[in-house]
Amino acid sequence: MGLLSLSFLLLCCFFIMSEDIQQNRLLWVDYSKGIGISLVVIQHIVGGINRSNIGSFHEMYSIYNNIVEMFHMELFFFLSGMFVLQSIKKRCWASFLADKIRTILYPYFLWSLIYAFVFFLIPNTSNRLTLNAIDVVQIWHQPIFHFWFLHSLFVCQFLFLLFSRNKSSRLFLLAISLMLYVFSKEMIVIEMFNDYLLFFMLGFVFQELNSDRCDLLFNSTRCLVGSLLVWAVLYYITLFYYSSFAINFFVSISAIIFVISLSFALASKKRFPIILTLGMYSFPIYLVHYLAGTAARNILLKLLHVSSSWIHIPVGLIVAFAVPVIIYHLSQKTKLRFLF
Repeated sequence: MGLLSLSFLLLCCFFIMSEDIQQNRLLWVDYSKGIGISLVVIQHIVGGINRSNIGSFHEMYSIYNNIVEMFHMELFFFLSGMFVLQSIKKRCWASFLADKIRTILYPYFLWSLIYAFVFFLIPNTSNRLTLNAIDVVQIWHQPIFHFWFLHSLFVCQFLFLLFSRNKSSRLFLLAISLMLYVFSKEMIVIEMFNDYLLFFMLGFVFQELNSDRCDLLFNSTRCLVGSLLVWAVLYYITLFYYSSFAINFFVSISAIIFVISLSFALASKKRFPIILTLGMYSFPIYLVHYLAGTAARNILLKLLHVSSSWIHIPVGLIVAFAVPVIIYHLSQKTKLRFLF
């Protein structure tokens, strides 16, 4: 009961600290990020509990994992691609690159080392993941834990910068991304990268078609319902009849369009503000959630000897969402700003 009360207190702190919602943000983007980061946190936290053999929900988790794996990270690359050219046009090349080094590459190396230090100091026996010194030395090209996303995102941003001079060069990069996606297994450039450059480029293409036209496309009931139906039918086909990279691709695209369309609908009525708040803090949540959730699981298992999944799952999720936001706010008010 004490730990549940603490989790509730953390959740209250999360709501209090998230009241400073900025009015100049694109709300649908934050909603999309909120949905995406929720899927990521649930996958990682519940996945860790599943690997620890706590409870008996393996089949249910497998179904969930199979569904979200096909689009949740693709969504983040797609959103990043939608705004990359706009970001480049606002500044010179050097300024854009410096900004991406500061906001993507720096957190990648810093938090990879923080995680490595913590897991070396306190072995993570509860979810059976291993890490050695060689893994840490190789993080410049071989990401550890969930930080492959930052690594691949920086490569996407850097490549786009190199090919952003004109439409022809951007089309060439789009062709390269398609080739990497089709032959991802035969042409491994960087692990976890080949499958995502295409979605980054497609985000750019959607935005380039005409931003107003994209808004009209996503912000419609027909798009919301149609994309959901297409996603469901294609996923059913891949699950029970036939699966190929082409069908998987359209499953991913239809799911992304559904999430963005749903985000437009939520933003227009400002429903479920918790999702909006999670989107606003998606980056610190992404960086810290795995560490916070693992700590909660270890405390429950080893100190309190709690082995019920009905306690592990809600406590783990509350901690994984709330603690990163609290740490972020505390860091901004102290000398720990360098963490983010």
